[in-house]
Amino acid sequence: MVSVATGLAASCFCGMETGAVTGIAVGFAVDALGSVGFSILPVCYLLCGYLFGYLGKAHCRRAFGGCLLLSFCALPIRSLITLILSLLHAGEPAIGLLLWKTLLPELLATALALAIIAYPIYRLCIFLDH
Repeated sequence: MVSVATGLAASCFCGMETGAVTGIAVGFAVDALGSVGFSILPVCYLLCGYLFGYLGKAHCRRAFGGCLLLSFCALPIRSLITLILSLLHAGEPAIGLLLWKTLLPELLATALALAIIAYPIYRLCIFLDH
């Protein structure tokens, strides 16, 4: 959860290139720690990092509130990826149970991690720009 929050915050506050690099690094880290084997997470995180870096730079102009709101809007994308991967691996799980036991806790934990880690990453990106 912290890795996803780090990737989102870095992409919004530091721009497209940093977001893409952080996204692919976070994707590989999640794959390596989760022992899933090969998955599409690095590619998804790379694209999301680049996209949210572009949106953060173009529309929010790296303002803390706008980028934080944009990052929170990205959380359903991560939940959708988890839902797709769960459906591929589990076959036909009970959707209600999957939402309650997996997606909701992941969404809340990632939102909490993002709320905690966003400001230090924002300050780091501001420091690195000067």
